Amino acid sequence: MTNLWQLNPKHLNNTLSTNSELLFFNRVPRTGAKTLIELLSRLGELHNFILEHTPFSRPIANHLTVKQQLALGQYVSELGQSSAFVYVEPVGYIDFRTYNFPQPIYVNMVRDPVEKIISWYYHKRTPWNALRMYKITGKFQKRDFYTKSFEDCVLTGDPECRYDYAMGFQNDSGDHKRQSLFFCGHAPICE
Repeated sequence: MTNLWQLNPKHLNNTLSTNSELLFFNRVPRTGAKTLIELLSRLGELHNFILEHTPFSRPIANHLTVKQQLALGQYVSELGQSSAFVYVEPVGYIDFRTYNFPQPIYVNMVRDPVEKIISWYYHKRTPWNALRMYKITGKFQKRDFYTKSFEDCVLTGDPECRYDYAMGFQNDSGDHKRQSLFFCGHAPICE
């Protein structure tokens, strides 16, 4: 077992072994990602690199099949062939080398897990998000969905606010309880 004091940044930094100018920002929602995307966009204009990101309305891909990983790996690798490139998508870590593609340089942000969950809880209840969901589903949630506080949600044991140990992978793109899914990957051990 490795102790923290034994970890050396020189051995953990994957930028040393990359031969790609592709930066992959597999953004974790509700961590300040929109601000970083804006910064990357402005830096791209200054330093002549391209930024592409999936729409914020696109579902989060916590778990991809091998075929989906291969397709995304090929797509992202092709983007980075011609010039410096930043690709942004909320998706679990993919080891591109497994599919014989150049490994991009990964970057991400994290947030205090409790603060992140509270932020997501209230974000889902904002008027603009309610309207966006209405456009997608054709219905609004019941009034008490919008008025229930996070504290009441936890205290009443609402499934939305349950954070049981070893819950396993929740195949729900709206489940933002686990930031670790963005760093572990798609192997069964990550579930």
